Amino acid sequence: MGMVKNRYGVEKMKPEEVALYNEQMSGIDRADQLISYYSSPEKTIRWYKKVIIFHLLDVAVQNSHYLWKKLGGKSSFREYIIKDLKWHF
Repeated sequence: MGMVKNRYGVEKMKPEEVALYNEQMSGIDRADQLISYYSSPEKTIRWYKKVIIFHLLDVAVQNSHYLWKKLGGKSSFREYIIKDLKWHF
């Protein structure tokens, strides 16, 4: 057991494993949260295709958005994706 502060500065006793998990997994949890806001349409017949393909698409778009912000993209990321997809199709 160890003392851990939350984001408000309140200290609590937590197992070391929980504290380590919370410290290391915040990026993954944040990525999952952001993916859930703008999920791809899920209209396929087979559920496993929906889970695999659309989840991978969501993760790829989220990672691209992260890189877009890191590299200083000026325009809207969604507009950029739409324009780029129109160009390819």
